[in-house]
Amino acid sequence: MQYGVTEVFIKHEYFSNLRVKLMREENGETVLYSYNGDSVTQICEYPTDRKRYELKPGFLQIDLDSSFFYIYEDGEYSFYRYKYIKHVGSSRSSKSWSIEESIIRDCEQNNAFRVTVWRDTKASLGETVWKDFKKLFPASGRSYKFPQDTRPIFFPNGSTIEPQGDDTTNAHGLTQNKAWLNEPYKMSKDTFDQIDQRADQIILDINPTGTHWSDELEKHPRCKVIHSTFQDNPFCPIEMKLKILSYDPGNPVNIENGTADNYKWQVYGLGLKAEKENRVFRGWKKITRAEYDALDVPEIIGCDWGKNHNWGIISAKFYDGVLYLRELNYASETDIMKSLPLNVLQDLKSQEKEGENLGIVSYMFSKLGINKKQTIICDNNRPLKIAMLRRCGWEYAYPAQKGQGSIKDGVDLVESIPVCYTDDSPNLENEYENYSYPKDRYGVVMDEPEDDNNHLCDPTRYIVQHLAKQGLVKAV
Repeated sequence: MQYGVTEVFIKHEYFSNLRVKLMREENGETVLYSYNGDSVTQICEYPTDRKRYELKPGFLQIDLDSSFFYIYEDGEYSFYRYKYIKHVGSSRSSKSWSIEESIIRDCEQNNAFRVTVWRDTKASLGETVWKDFKKLFPASGRSYKFPQDTRPIFFPNGSTIEPQGDDTTNAHGLTQNKAWLNEPYKMSKDTFDQIDQRADQIILDINPTGTHWSDELEKHPRCKVIHSTFQDNPFCPIEMKLKILSYDPGNPVNIENGTADNYKWQVYGLGLKAEKENRVFRGWKKITRAEYDALDVPEIIGCDWGKNHNWGIISAKFYDGVLYLRELNYASETDIMKSLPLNVLQDLKSQEKEGENLGIVSYMFSKLGINKKQTIICDNNRPLKIAMLRRCGWEYAYPAQKGQGSIKDGVDLVESIPVCYTDDSPNLENEYENYSYPKDRYGVVMDEPEDDNNHLCDPTRYIVQHLAKQGLVKAV
């Protein structure tokens, strides 16, 4: 097993450990301030000849006047210059190993330092990051006895590296010095927000396969994006490197061998975003929320149930032959229940029937302000929940009509009309870009979309099929 420092590691170490101090010029004197997230406190006069840096809008969580500035300096009252370190790039660029080595050093060099490592499931951590740790420790000359299962890594100085899964861990109340979100493709934005409230620094690594909620972080003045490719990693195994190189459509040998693939080369070779050639929907337009609200036509609600997976609820308006969409909910029932006060949670659990959380249905529809006279088209695989909606006053809640060929027919209907979606619908945008037709073993694109990235696309299809039954959308 090869071990050594890569360019990615050097960049990560440098940017993740930069610290700054908040200062202010007062009556000709330079004064040091502490910053605790929601307020600042004057500490003492602090003469310094270090370069001063302007506080850009959004740098801190509070607004300060132009007399405040920051300097680069470690020590008491300093805080991380970059709250967010986001690694974006191709496969085998050494992102994971660089982060792993860095957080091991954090724990070795700081007493009682707590790092949490997150993935969509705790089980998947055991198959990925924790396998890396088991290789990295001996490869780097360290000794550590790992148990068979995925457990925290304990250091003699009281520091820990702890595995966490979005499926098993309640992020509410869990504090940490650093949190690493490893390939958080399926992690909810709500989970991120909870971690963000309780971590001094957050590290993310992601391959640019499509739009993701973390894209918005790149605009934050305290976010550093580190881009890398497999070419930055001199330790990339030769066969893996050759496989990635085989995607390059600019190489005539790859074209002759039939391995050239522009999408795979853009994503896995160059670490860039690229449009999937087998995506289902194209040509949708993004509009503002204000434009959506200005449409004076009735809304139709689409619902795709999700207990442990995403619970997609979407609102739609159909006006002048165009479908307008807005995302209402994407969190799973489980995630929603985790965030509720104990008394509300107990009340909802008392309404369980045949393993179904019926109380959460009326709770969410009320919370979202969904009018009881609106038409609601629901996935028909939870009849008890549909009955609960009707019993609670949403009398126009109906099951979606399904049957052989209904998915393809519904997709064809959606594709037959112009579609717009609001700019406050990030998960809908992500599904729009990633909802795809699968390929068979020979690379032939299949006729029916894959059952993934469809928690909002499916209820969109239900709504359009309902409009077709009303004669408002014509089958092509």
